[in-house]
Amino acid sequence: MRAILLSLILMSATAPLLSAADPARQSIEVSYADCDVFGALIPAREDLVEPHVAEGFTLRGDGTGVVTLGVVFVDCPIFAVEGKAEPAMDYFVLLAELDGGIGSYDLLEITTSDAWQNAMEVVDKPSLIADSMVVDFIRPAGEVVHGFAYVEHGGEWVKATAVPAAGVPMSTPSPSYHWGLGTHGRIYAQHDNVFSRFGASLITLEGSPGSLLVQLVGAEQIVLPGVEGRYCAISLFESPPGPTLQPKGECGQL
Repeated sequence: MRAILLSLILMSATAPLLSAADPARQSIEVSYADCDVFGALIPAREDLVEPHVAEGFTLRGDGTGVVTLGVVFVDCPIFAVEGKAEPAMDYFVLLAELDGGIGSYDLLEITTSDAWQNAMEVVDKPSLIADSMVVDFIRPAGEVVHGFAYVEHGGEWVKATAVPAAGVPMSTPSPSYHWGLGTHGRIYAQHDNVFSRFGASLITLEGSPGSLLVQLVGAEQIVLPGVEGRYCAISLFESPPGPTLQPKGECGQL
């Protein structure tokens, strides 16, 4: 599995906080520690995904009309916005892989954290507060990990389970790059991730008939190989993108 999967995940930024209404370049840094995550890559029809991606972004396809989506479920016991520690957060993102090796495009982001949503408002990044959400991990035998997630917003829901699996091809996670579009233009995020655990999983995804995931995948249930892990990260969000900034903090130090 390509490094994009767990590299799809996290986020942070640097520089002074500016008002979301300020037309100048805005940026914010978010750091995380001891977060658990699982996720998977999903093939989807390009003609169904493309309308959800802003003009100027090109999806990475396989030449047959198929593109790659990613789903990521995260449980963070603590994170920090610009150095200020915040309570636990659960987080879900649905994204699409972009052409040209520039990363992925966020299609949908849902969280349980008001602090996270407020941070994203600084860079004009759309983020929804869940009506109901849980991301949980069980370790019945040491590092053998089972994951469960349920996300609901606006009457639509997604449910996922992850169980250990052998033989799933993986690669070492690497820094990831995310893009999106807000009312002030493009949003860029760079996530520097360090994984203390990284293993193969079998992921079962289910969704309500009207959910965006089901619309794009074309099925209400799908089983596919995935990954799970534990990581720390530091993420830099910028809007609009400018010369690359460097995070001020270090991974795992909140």
